[in-house]
Amino acid sequence: MTHPHQGIFDKVRNLRTSATERDAADRRIYDVRNGRIEDVFPGMFSEDFPKPIIANFVDIAARSVAESLAPLPAFNASATNMVSDQARSRADKKTKGMWHYIERSNLQTQMYSGADYYASYGRMPILVEPDFASRVPRFLILDPRNSYPEVDRWGKCRSYSRVFRKTIAELCAEYPEHAQRIAGPYEKPYSQSMVEAVLYMDDSCTMLYLPDRKDCVLAYAENSLGECPVRIARRPGLVEGRGQYDDILWTQVARNRFANLAMAAAEAATEAPLAVPYDVQEVALGPLALIRSSTPEKIRRVGTELPQAAFAESQLLEQELRIGARFPESRSGNVDASIITGQGVRALEGGFDSQIRAAQDVFVDTLGQAMELALRMDEHYWPDVERSIRGQQDGVPYEIKWKPSRDIAGDYSCDVSYGFSVGLDPNRSLVFILQLLGAQLISKDLARRQFPFGINTTQEEQRIEIEGLREALLASVSGYAQSIPMLAQSGMDPSEAVNRMAAIVKGRQKGKALEDVIASAFAPPKPPPGEVPTGSEQLPLAPGGMAAPGGPQMPAGMPPGGGGFDVLSMLAGLNSGGSPTTNVNVKREIPI
Repeated sequence: MTHPHQGIFDKVRNLRTSATERDAADRRIYDVRNGRIEDVFPGMFSEDFPKPIIANFVDIAARSVAESLAPLPAFNASATNMVSDQARSRADKKTKGMWHYIERSNLQTQMYSGADYYASYGRMPILVEPDFASRVPRFLILDPRNSYPEVDRWGKCRSYSRVFRKTIAELCAEYPEHAQRIAGPYEKPYSQSMVEAVLYMDDSCTMLYLPDRKDCVLAYAENSLGECPVRIARRPGLVEGRGQYDDILWTQVARNRFANLAMAAAEAATEAPLAVPYDVQEVALGPLALIRSSTPEKIRRVGTELPQAAFAESQLLEQELRIGARFPESRSGNVDASIITGQGVRALEGGFDSQIRAAQDVFVDTLGQAMELALRMDEHYWPDVERSIRGQQDGVPYEIKWKPSRDIAGDYSCDVSYGFSVGLDPNRSLVFILQLLGAQLISKDLARRQFPFGINTTQEEQRIEIEGLREALLASVSGYAQSIPMLAQSGMDPSEAVNRMAAIVKGRQKGKALEDVIASAFAPPKPPPGEVPTGSEQLPLAPGGMAAPGGPQMPAGMPPGGGGFDVLSMLAGLNSGGSPTTNVNVKREIPI
């Protein structure tokens, strides 16, 4: 009788057979980076030096690339109408929900391993799975070794198979109902023998089975979401799944071989025999040894010349390593002093920057697909479950009420971006954004979203507005204080103005908010019982300042911002050498 899942078993076997060479390349990379290069090239090491005597260049380069690729891009939910405050508030809330997924998954920490997988093995799988205990989707970056994705012509993952090994004791403890089939007729349930297991996922089911136990199915679950929960970032190239360091393993072994030969030559030169004249009858050995001879200038060690070509070949091998790994010498801090300029260093790192930009383009697409799947999963499993989520977005803490059916509402779109100034250093990036903003080619909201550092755009806009209003309010109070000498010179009573300014100072000393203190100080006096206040008791307002009771008003030309300057008044540009320049002129005047 045919097994109901026989089609899946056959498909996984075919995928594993077609990926035999790729699996062998993955094992070589893993062994070399794990310090077991002698297992990959057993005949290239001696008994005296069974391990390499040079640094593990492949591991060093891979870690450096991974650290450069690991920072996450910005995730933002764009509203259909960014002019509407309600739509922007809704998009900001959805953005906080997405960052909640990222924080609960520790995705930023996982990206260091994920970026390493991408560079070393040419692919980075991301599993999006539901956490039913916390009721939140989680991202899990998988080890791509011994994994077999099935990708259609549009690049979408249709199925994902992952092969791993576990002991019989572990499997029997996790699945006691299948203990007899797991252990087999000649093994015990507590045996430490390893068994191969396959985890299969596609758009219809998730299944765990044992191919070595007649395809025994340990667990099976229907996929009610209807989508394969895995998204894969694949390194572009002619050969799928090819890592960046596959071709330089032999170069590293050859460089280690030359290092061994150089050490052997140095040892031979150090232990070379002594050449002495005929009158020397006894030769003393050791430090400070005394040798008597009538011609001591003839006493020497037999010269052993080291061929210079060996040193030149070692340098060529190191250069080939860096070219093959696309790892410039400037990344290790070894830069020729004659080219220590901004343009020189950027020219040296041109290849490194280009591969970072290419990988970021791939990450943007893959992470965007994974986030859309997480939003779809949240609304599918917990549509009407309202929960309180809290966390930090770009260093700003938040706490919101989250309900997927209301806050997602079928909109799974997500903007993932490293910024249109990616590839530029922070100074040039900021100057470039200021130039676009000054030419009114982009809005301030878009400029904030493209910063080379992450900020909460909506909250930052609110803070800027509040700061501007506070500065205007403080400038008005300062103008009101300037009317006190004028009141005294004109023979009027300045006590009311002095008392109000004193009340403001005392309120600020007690830690009260500026707007509350000013509102309290300038509150109109309460009328006596039974008396109705009239509009004639209102204090006149100066065009540019606070009310001046009975005294001269503030000049109309007083700027509400107290003489401040706008960001766009700065002249941002580039000099002839390509470096950013920013000139700021501040001028403040008090009218007489």
